[in-house]
Amino acid sequence: EEIVLKRCWLSRYWSLAVKY
Repeated sequence: EEIVLKRCWLSRYWSLAVKY
């Protein structure tokens, strides 16, 4: 389950990075 959370976090972080 930890992997899923990490993946979600990574996806969110990536989204922010792309936005900037």
